[in-house]
Amino acid sequence: MSKSNLIPVEKMDWSARLAITSGMDLTDTTTAAHVCEVLHISSAELQAGVGLAEGGDVQPDQTINPTDYKNMFDMSKIKYVSAVAEQTQTQTGITKPSSKNTKATKAKSESSKPKAKAGRKGDKTQQAYMAVGYEPVSISELQKEFGVSRHVLTQNNRFDAKNFETLGRSHTKKDSVTGEIMIYRDRPTKK
Repeated sequence: MSKSNLIPVEKMDWSARLAITSGMDLTDTTTAAHVCEVLHISSAELQAGVGLAEGGDVQPDQTINPTDYKNMFDMSKIKYVSAVAEQTQTQTGITKPSSKNTKATKAKSESSKPKAKAGRKGDKTQQAYMAVGYEPVSISELQKEFGVSRHVLTQNNRFDAKNFETLGRSHTKKDSVTGEIMIYRDRPTKK
C-alpha cells in the first residue's frame, strides 16, 4: 500500500487500530503508552478496544497490512507478544492472534451459545410412572432405577394425570412389615 493510501490516524476505526497493533503486547506499559500516543487515544480507550476485540465484538481489519503503518511507531518502544509474532509482523505483516485473545474469544463464544437440553423436561419422571405396575413396588427401587426423588414419585396427581384412564391411578402406601413406602397402580376401569 502506498503512503497516500494509508488511513489517517484521526479517521481510523477500532478494526483498523486493532489491525495495525496486532502482535503488539498491549499489556506492556511502555508499548501501550506509545500506541496511545501515536493513535491519539487514552489508555482507557485502548483497554476498551482490546476488551471489545477479546470479546469478539470487533475484529481486526484483514485488508490492512500492519507493516505499512510500521513507520508511525518507534520500534524501540514496541514489545511484541512473542518473538515469532514479531518475526511474522516484520516479514509478512500478518500475525496470528495471541493465545490469550483466542482463549478469551473462545470462552466468550462458548458461553453465549444456548445450552442444549439433555432430554425432554420431566422425561425421567414420566418413565418412572410408566414403570409402576399393579403390584406394590418399593419407591426406593424406582428412585435408584430412574433417578427421581421420593417426593416426585408421591406427587401422582401432578405427574400422572394423563394416564389415569388408560393405566389407572397410582397410589402410595406404607408396608406394615418392612416400613417401606410402596407405590402401585389401580387397574383401569373400562367404560
